[in-house]
Amino acid sequence: MLRISSRQTMVVWFTLILVLLGGTVVQSWQLLERMVTQSRDSNEQSVHLSATLQELGERNTDLERSARQYLLVRQEAFRASFDATLNQSVDLIQQLEAYEDIPLRPMLEEWRNATQELATSLKDPGAEPTPLIVQVQFSRLTDLYNRIRQTCQQWTDVHNQRQLTELEGKQMQLKLQFLFALVVSIVVAIILGWWLIRPLRQMEQAITLMGRGYFDDKVSVHGPADMQHLGTRLEWLRQRLASLENDRKTVFRHISQELKMPIVAVREACALFAENTTPENQESILDILRHNADILMKQLEGLTRMTTQVFEARRQQRHSVSLPQFLQLAVDALSEQSQRKNIKIRIEAPGAHVPLDTENVGAILAALLQNAIAFSPQDGEITLSATTDEDKLRLECKDQGAGVTPEDAEHIFDPFYQGTFQTADERQGSGVGLTIVRELTCIMGGNVQYINNGAGACFCVDLPHEN
Repeated sequence: MLRISSRQTMVVWFTLILVLLGGTVVQSWQLLERMVTQSRDSNEQSVHLSATLQELGERNTDLERSARQYLLVRQEAFRASFDATLNQSVDLIQQLEAYEDIPLRPMLEEWRNATQELATSLKDPGAEPTPLIVQVQFSRLTDLYNRIRQTCQQWTDVHNQRQLTELEGKQMQLKLQFLFALVVSIVVAIILGWWLIRPLRQMEQAITLMGRGYFDDKVSVHGPADMQHLGTRLEWLRQRLASLENDRKTVFRHISQELKMPIVAVREACALFAENTTPENQESILDILRHNADILMKQLEGLTRMTTQVFEARRQQRHSVSLPQFLQLAVDALSEQSQRKNIKIRIEAPGAHVPLDTENVGAILAALLQNAIAFSPQDGEITLSATTDEDKLRLECKDQGAGVTPEDAEHIFDPFYQGTFQTADERQGSGVGLTIVRELTCIMGGNVQYINNGAGACFCVDLPHEN
């Protein structure tokens, strides 16, 4: 499925708008250039046509003058002048014939015949054309000239009107194109705004709800790919905040339950001490007070340790380490506790280097090993193993203790939870070790689970190489 980001969307939309408006501008420019060229050519043609007609009229006058002078004095100079003027007129007629769009050919042919007849009559020695005959012939030429001039003028007017009509049509076409481009640009801008603003409003609404403490509604963001990615990260944040909120409520519930019992015992001991202060009972009452005070102090220390480690775990620093050496360091740190119960810790790990947050992973291994040592029998064995693939590291800690009952498995990672099988060690833990393992693992993007293998307890931690 094609996924387009907001930047790609904006580039596409703005390119579309640019093409629409730019195309209209280019077409307007091309039309203006074409109309200017046509107007210039038409003006040049009109000027040339008008000059040719004017010169043809002058040549007609010269022809008539030369012919009349020749008829009066019969001198060859006037006859030569007539012939030269006639040749000039023929050149002008040829120029007019070049205008094929103007229906002048019949009139020009008639003009040629009339001038040819006039020239023939002047050259024929046996003919004696009278001034009246010459006047009639030149009246015919004048009439032809007027018809030619009128036809040219009509053609010019029609040509100019056609150009004006074409210009008005192109002008209307450009107006419609510009209106279409403007409407499409507005529609595109509205769609683009809706396409970009809608996911922003959805994210704003989701952030507002999370800020008010409502984590039940799933964050769903529709729109460009990068906005959807932000929506996915917001959904991850919602789930994380919901998980933290649930953990907070669970911690407070467990704290209230765990602290309530020793506090009640302390109050009862104080009441007994106030009611019965005989020396025989004072020692036992003081033992009750001291024991419950120790429980309270241990639970508060465990809570402080859990809070500190979880807070510090958010500042992750990765280093490339050798797995066997790193696991050996974790085992050596607890050698005193394992030697006290003569417990052997076996390490299984490939000789590979992986990038790890050594401080947080070290805290996870310490908590798992402490829990395994506490619940392992005397002379028992613990297996600490590590396996790795391209993007995941798996840590497993197995012991030979009593294991975890199905009822306890659901709450084994809850703070201060004490399972059915208690450790024989007099120094009982605070019940936050596995909770710290779960919190640190979640912070690093991994997960932890208890695996029931039928013999002892087995905890499995999966961590990504890159977070």
